Amino acid sequence: MASQPCGELLHPMIKEHVAILTRDDMWKHSDTATGKLLAMSEHTVRRRTALLRQKYGITRGKSTTKPSHLKSIIPIFKGPWDDLPPGNGQMDTVAHCGKSLGGDFIYTDAATYWVIPRAQWNKGAEATKESVEAVKVRFPGTIRQLHLDTGSEFINWILKSCCDEQNIKLTRSEPNRKNNNMYV
Repeated sequence: MASQPCGELLHPMIKEHVAILTRDDMWKHSDTATGKLLAMSEHTVRRRTALLRQKYGITRGKSTTKPSHLKSIIPIFKGPWDDLPPGNGQMDTVAHCGKSLGGDFIYTDAATYWVIPRAQWNKGAEATKESVEAVKVRFPGTIRQLHLDTGSEFINWILKSCCDEQNIKLTRSEPNRKNNNMYV
């Protein structure tokens, strides 16, 4: 009847299920058992549900998606930022908030402090690839390395493939460490 939900989802349904089964004369349990069931806390329902799933071998469904191994391929770079030759820069998106998360894409070169802002209306992989191409055209030298934050606008196969084709090394920041980027 409940399609094997987890304890969190089952708990609020118990009262309704008991009422329906009682109405349809399908509830065959004593008033004491019914009272105990209705008095159960969500935590107890979660624990009991987990035990029943284990006892009867009920597992979670199979997933057709696999987590990306891209983060393990792109190395983490923490610096030092000094002594890097021109063409080693950082990219980030900067939101200008208000009521919108629309923001700018910014490239900052470590050696020259060259900054190239570019408006980007979404964080899609294709839009980011286009912004990288525009930065390459405007930068007065060769881009050798791009240091990225860990957002999905940068850590994606489209940008990785584009940079591989153009011999641009990618590095990334540590996840959840906003302060180990260069400037942006």
